[in-house]
Amino acid sequence: MLLLVLGVCFHGVSHANACSFKSPVSTRITFCDNSASIAFEVTSSGEITGGAEGVQNNSGGSISTFTNAGSINGTSYGVKNNSGAAIGVLSNTGTITGGTAGIFNAGVITTINNKQGASGSALSYTGVLPVNYNIIINSPSDFGKLSVASPSGSTIFGIYAGSTVADGTYSSVLSGLTLSHLSVTSGTYGVGTWSLRNSSGSVWDLVLSGFTLPPSDPPPTNIGAGDTVALSSVGTTANPVLSGGTLTTLNGEASSLAFSVPVSSTIMAPATGAATLSGVFSGSGGLTFTG
Repeated sequence: MLLLVLGVCFHGVSHANACSFKSPVSTRITFCDNSASIAFEVTSSGEITGGAEGVQNNSGGSISTFTNAGSINGTSYGVKNNSGAAIGVLSNTGTITGGTAGIFNAGVITTINNKQGASGSALSYTGVLPVNYNIIINSPSDFGKLSVASPSGSTIFGIYAGSTVADGTYSSVLSGLTLSHLSVTSGTYGVGTWSLRNSSGSVWDLVLSGFTLPPSDPPPTNIGAGDTVALSSVGTTANPVLSGGTLTTLNGEASSLAFSVPVSSTIMAPATGAATLSGVFSGSGGLTFTG
C-alpha cells in the first residue's frame, strides 16, 4: 500500500513528540523552525519517496535522533539538512539515496552511524562533514561505506559500539576524503586496534587487528596405546592416565602425581641415573618397567 500525501511540514513540535513512518509515503517530509528537538524514525518496513528531497530539515529545524532502517529517497537528496538546521544523531541501517547524493548537509550533524555500503551502494554525502562518523560493522562483508563529494570541515572516524568485528581489511570504507578531512586515522575498539589506510587517491581502507584470539592449546589427553609421553608433559598436554602408552622419565626427575592405570602400560626409566615417582598408581592395568 502506498500512502499519498501532498506534503508534510512540522512546525513548533514539542520534545515529547516523535515521528515514526512504518508504511510507504510518497511526499517530502519537511521540518520547519521547530521550537524543540524531535525524534524521527523510518522503520524497516517504512519508505519515504519525496520530490527533490525525501526528508528536509530547514533553518531552525532540530532533529535529536534520526533513525532510518527503511528507505529514504529523493530526486536530488534523500536527506537535506539546510543551513541553520541541526541533526543530533543520524543512524542509518537502511538506505538513503538521491539523484545527487544521499545526504546533503549545510547545517550541523553531530554524529552519523552508518551500515549502508558493502552489501549494496555506499551512502553518498555532500557538504559539511558530520562532527563524528561511525562505521557499523556486522561482518567482513556487511559494513558501512561513505562516499563524499565536495566535503568541507573534518570528521572524527570511529567504530559504532555493538559492531561485530574481526581482523582483516575492510575496503573502501571512505572515499572522497583527504587526510585533512580526517581528525583521527587510528584508534582502539574493545581488545583490538583500527587504522585507516589510504589505498589510493582519496580512498581509505579500514584495517582491524588484535580481535582474533590465538587458538587455544588442545585439552590434555590420556596416554593411550602407541603414545610416548615425557613425565614433564603430564598435566599440560597429557593427563596422568596410563591407558596403554609409555611414560618416559629423565635422570633427576621427581613427581608425586597420582596416576590412573586402567590399561596395562609402560614406564621407561632414564638411560642413566634415576627418576623418582612417589605418587600412587592405581587401576586394573599392569605396569611394565623398561630401561
